[in-house]
Parts: sequence; structure tokens; C-alpha cells
Amino acid sequence: MTRFPAAGVNAFGRLLVVVLVGLTASAAVAEAQSAFPRRALLSPTPQQMVADDDFSAPSDDATRLVLTGTRRQINDLASRHGLRIRKRLAWGAAVDVPPGMLREVVDDGELDQAAIDLRVAGSMDVSGISTGADQAWSNQWRISGAFKPSPGFPVNGTGVTIAIIDSGIDPHPALSGRVLASVNFTGAADATDDHGHGTHVAGIVAGANISQNPPASGVAPGALLVNLKVLGADGSGYTSDVIEAIDWAIANRTAYNIRIINLSLGHPSIESWAADPLCQAVERAYHAGIFVVAAAGNRGKHPDTGEKIYGLIDSPGVSPYAFTVGALNTFATAFRSDDGVTTYSSRGPTWIDHLPKPDIGAPGNRIRSLLGTDTTLAQAYPQFVIGTGPDAVLELSGSSMAAGVVSGAAALLLQGKPATTPLGLRVALQYSSSLVPGSTALETGVGSLNVVSALKGIFSTKAKSFPALIAGELIANQQGVFAAAVVNAPGAVGADGIAWSDGIAWSDGIAWADGIAWADGIAWADGIAWSDGISWSDGIAWSDGIAWSDGISWSDGITLPD
Repeated sequence: MTRFPAAGVNAFGRLLVVVLVGLTASAAVAEAQSAFPRRALLSPTPQQMVADDDFSAPSDDATRLVLTGTRRQINDLASRHGLRIRKRLAWGAAVDVPPGMLREVVDDGELDQAAIDLRVAGSMDVSGISTGADQAWSNQWRISGAFKPSPGFPVNGTGVTIAIIDSGIDPHPALSGRVLASVNFTGAADATDDHGHGTHVAGIVAGANISQNPPASGVAPGALLVNLKVLGADGSGYTSDVIEAIDWAIANRTAYNIRIINLSLGHPSIESWAADPLCQAVERAYHAGIFVVAAAGNRGKHPDTGEKIYGLIDSPGVSPYAFTVGALNTFATAFRSDDGVTTYSSRGPTWIDHLPKPDIGAPGNRIRSLLGTDTTLAQAYPQFVIGTGPDAVLELSGSSMAAGVVSGAAALLLQGKPATTPLGLRVALQYSSSLVPGSTALETGVGSLNVVSALKGIFSTKAKSFPALIAGELIANQQGVFAAAVVNAPGAVGADGIAWSDGIAWSDGIAWADGIAWADGIAWADGIAWSDGISWSDGIAWSDGIAWSDGISWSDGITLPD
């Protein structure tokens, strides 16, 4: 049986690509989008907490909040209510609310916005071939009217910088000389990787010669990295640290040419993206010209029964400004015809706003990448350490890995055409993607990442489709794009110089190819209906690990592979 949250959206028909205009945001969300920086409405989450006797009762523990406001407003609030300012942020601060004082703070008439400072957690040889990335490295490309490879330059991400916001990056020969800066936003001694997740993701994005047996590299082995550490040795951290890291990347984007932020982490979404401070930080990055790639999450099946669950995309993947990635299983082959969706990858649409997510799918199951030094992840799960000596790698699974693959792919496209905007990257990656057999757009977005077709697309000024030969199979393109209306700006696609085809038209921010219709609802091939619903008693309960006093944590810290 399939389960997903109950909501008032109808299902109908069968289309090639999911269509959701829903972008049916409430008037409150629209109001929250109208100004930048946003002065959003008060997040409902703290209000729910104080309305519940269990949460509003006095406690020995302080409650961590992220407050939005000016420095003076924050200082006044702290003075009035005895708040401890834990961390200053670009648009507010992370504070500790004394026990029993939460209701008083939330009811303060001078408060712009309050949200819980939730905990976040981290959610290659075959991957390089199956996505067509290896053809980018081995072929020579040129910017011309012809989209076939021709003498020019290899595309490996050279000159493009990706900010890895994660558990840190350990020194490693596969990244030697390409980590431009390391900044620690946690209480750890430095920005090295105590956990192992960040180093692994960095290798997927940009590792060069990760192993020799078999030979393997990351998707963009020539790209540069910035290491922004927000997760501790247990693989978790606070939302406020992630926000600070995103704002650091925005402030330093010119100095380091940061074009992409990779967020292979997240927390369960419990409020509208417009009221979520982490999603607001993602929006700031988008408006600053940074392409933000986020993991969809790994909560796509019931932990006990294995049933499919819909609607549990993690934040910040719920943001329309994030390019959200679901995890595919390549079954250890380079052939795309046998690929499928992993059982655990979080499925859309988004819980609160009913937005279409994820945006795309990419390999994320049993991905082998860099092994950090003495990391807690490798110590806790030695069975996932493959090989010995310099060729030892770590094998992990999850949408975190899939997000790293897409970040690397975006770097390849930006090297090929540096003027491409975040919106242009969305169009290029989605339009060139290919169908995943047996999947729906709630699982894979438009389809499976196809790097070589995307490169053909950005180098072409005439062609309407860009089929690619991958592992001996001719792979067609989906030729469809979807996005929330808010991500589109007039002239944004044209500014990239990408003339995709007459078949793509923007209407309220949604682009479709010939023959693909859109309507105010969802079109699925398998009869999924919102009315089936899901109940907390089915095993997904607020009490199963969400504690308002300490945020959200995961008990195991790792996703088991399919």
C-alpha cells in the first residue's frame, strides 16, 4: 500500500511529466514573497508548541529559536525576555529562550519571525558513466552552433567553485590544492571532517582519481571547493549554523567564484517554505546568482513495513529556489535501462505547500567516494569501508550522494557556459533528463540526470532534443521543465542565451515542451490520490525523535542501501 499526507489536491489523467501549479500558495505565502529580504509571517511551529500544554510547561532546558530582525530588534527582545544570543546571523540571530518563557517571546508584538533552530543531518565509477559525465571529461567541446563534440576544451568543472556545507572536508590527495577555504561554524576545533559525510560528498562532487582499482573520479574532477563545516562528529548540527554558512557563501561568492552550494543535509519540513528561515537563506543565495542543490531526504518508506510514503521532502529541499534531488539505484551497471528509484528516497510533493518535488533524480545508492581520516562514520560502520590502503573508499547511500552528483554536473555546465544563471541550470538539467522506468515525477522529478545531453543543450542554439549514447544505449530527453512560479524572472532564460526551442514557454514560471499540458493539480500514471492520507499512528509520529528542546535528530545516522 502507498501512503502519503492528506491534502486538498485532486489527481487526474496520465501525462509524460508531472504537472503541478501549486503553486497554490496561500495569500500569506505570497505576501511573504513580496519583499526582499523577506519580513515573513510568524512561523506556526512555536505557536503550536505554546498551544500544547506538554510543550509550554516549564522545562529545565532552554528552547533554541532562530529570530528574524535587525540587530537592534534582537537586542531589545533579548533584553526584555532574558534571551541568550547564541549566534548573530545576517538577518537575525539564534537565541536560547529560558525555560517557561517561550509563550512570552512568541507573543511579543515586536517579533518579526520565530522558528525552531532545528537539527539538520546529512541525508563512483558507475555514476560517472551512467550520467554521461565521463564523456564530458574525455571529449573536447566548443561553443558553437553545432552540438557535437569538437576540438576545444575538456569539461571537468575547471574554474567553478562549489561550497560544500556539510560535516567538513578532510585533506585528501583526490582534492589536493582545490579546497580554497575552510570555515568552521560549529563548536569543533577546526573544519576537518570528524564524521566522514562531508569528505564523501566532496569526493562525489569533485574528487580526482578517487581510486585506481577500479579507476573512479567525482563528477567534476577539476572543480574547486569551499569547505563550510556545520555538522559535528555525530553527523548533525543546527539550522542556524547552516544559515550562517549560506550567508557566508553569499558574502564571499565573488572572492571565490562560488557558483553552487551543495546541501546534502536537511530536517523534516514542519512549516511552509516561506516561513522557514533555512529556505529563506536558500532564496537569498538564489537571488545572489548561486545554484543551490539540496537532497530530497531519505524518508520515502515506512521504517517498519517498507510501505511507500509520499510528501516527506526535507527542508531546505522544499524550497522552490532549491534544486532538489532524489536518489536513483543504478544496480551497479552503467546501463540506464535498468535504473530505478531507491526505496528510501523521499517523495514529493512538499508536505505544507504541495509543490512539485524532487526536481530531478541522480545515482545515490551504494556510491563509493572518499574515506576521511578516523571518522566516526567509518568506525561505526566498518562494513561500508571498501578496500585498504590508498585505494580504500567509503560506500554510502542516500539522496545526499545524489545531490553531490548533480552539484558536480552543474559545475560542468557552468564551465562550459559561465553566464548560465540558476534558472538556466534548472532548465538545462531538467530538459535534458531522461525517463526512469516505472517511476513517477513524485519520485524523480522530470527524470534522471543526463550530463552529456545537458552539455549538448547549452552549446546548441538550434537543436530541440539532445539524445546521448550512454553505455551503448541511445537515451532520449524528457524535454520538460517544472518549477514554482516564484523562481522565474522576466528574461531570465533568454539572458542565458539558451534558445531551447519554440516548444518551451514560460507561464507563471512553468516551462513545458510540445504536447505537455499543465493544469491546477497533479497528473500521475499510477492513480495516487491525496485522499488516501497518512496517519501518525502508522509509525511516523512526532514523538519518534522530534524533541522541541533539542531539535531533530536521526537515531542511526546512515541510510542502508537497497
